[in-house]
Amino acid sequence: MGWIGRLEGRFRALTFARAMLPTSAALAVQFVAFVVTARGLGAEQFGLYTGILAVSLIGGDLTGLGAIELLMKETARERGRFARYFGHLLRMTAMTLPILAMAGAAIAAWVMHLQVAFVVLVAAIAAELLNSRAIAFLEGVMVSHGDPVRAAWVRFIGAVLRLLAAMLYFAALGRADIEGWVAVIAVFSVVTAIGCYVVCVHLYGAPGRWFARNELSAAMALCLTQVALTFQANVDRVVLSRFSSPVALGSYGAAMRVLQLGQFPVQVATRITYPKFFEQRNVGLTHGLRFARKVSTVMLPLGLVAYGIVVLAAWAVPIVLGADFREAGPLLMVVGLALPAMALQTPPADVLTAAQKHKTRAGCYWAFALGFVPLAVAAASTSGAIGVAWAFVGVNVVLAVMLWIVVVINARGES
Repeated sequence: MGWIGRLEGRFRALTFARAMLPTSAALAVQFVAFVVTARGLGAEQFGLYTGILAVSLIGGDLTGLGAIELLMKETARERGRFARYFGHLLRMTAMTLPILAMAGAAIAAWVMHLQVAFVVLVAAIAAELLNSRAIAFLEGVMVSHGDPVRAAWVRFIGAVLRLLAAMLYFAALGRADIEGWVAVIAVFSVVTAIGCYVVCVHLYGAPGRWFARNELSAAMALCLTQVALTFQANVDRVVLSRFSSPVALGSYGAAMRVLQLGQFPVQVATRITYPKFFEQRNVGLTHGLRFARKVSTVMLPLGLVAYGIVVLAAWAVPIVLGADFREAGPLLMVVGLALPAMALQTPPADVLTAAQKHKTRAGCYWAFALGFVPLAVAAASTSGAIGVAWAFVGVNVVLAVMLWIVVVINARGES
């Protein structure tokens, strides 16, 4: 048992394995739900739904204006602060979600020209925002309380419920229209949000009456960093909606969806290491950089393993999804090359967060997110989906390099 104890103490290997099980199971269930949805809607309607999801994912990180990130940071520092930041999160979510749903529907209808009724767009985006924020909130609360394994099970349960909803609609009822699917997702999201709230209150306590007015700037900085990352990861589908057919957009969306299968080892490792960047021994840019280098020796191999998973999955995509999605396999082989770079982005980014360099981190992400837009437009207009895929890989590699350069320069300035 001695060598096992040393392995756990240094690399958290047992914790990683315990968290890997529910996380990998959740991604497997999510993949099955994705297959059922894609086959049920067909390539053309799934292309429309891909556009809706892209807008929803970008708006999701704006919902609450960084309230989840602020709650995680402050709770990790001191557990007694949880109740008041829980209350702040609920108030900020109620204020921002309806506005973002309407704005997202307007973009989908008038910028992306998705041929879906406006009221359906509003309902779909609101439902996706509510569902994603509820699960992210409960996961974040559990991670900040030092429960990464329990947090992994949240995603698994949410994935199982979503799969059941898809099977009920597409298989049991035999429906295939996007309007009915949006209605199902709306009900599902409300039930999920209520369930997450009840579980959180039961495990960690009720929300307090608190509005973090003086911390809105810091929360916004945390929020904008994540928004930039999500924007970069989803703006490609927004661009493709203007230059490609719904079928091509559906194939690209399917490839990016399958890409998530390869991300789970890095996601689990990040959940385990993130709170440790705030420990006293790792506080400060110099100490944080030292810890980030140690973490990166694990992250890079995980990123390479992740790409291996994606390569295997690419061969099966046309078989699993059907002939309409035959272009998704080659696209997946390309976008998967970004996984090692994505794995190396998180350690230096977490150093900047722990060192209170929120604006610096946000600036890095936004610089490359905004730079990706003209690159994606040029690639989409000249080479279509495959050009956008290569642009996605290039941007992620450059971002990883820049984050490390920024941390090293700032650490030298500190010393």
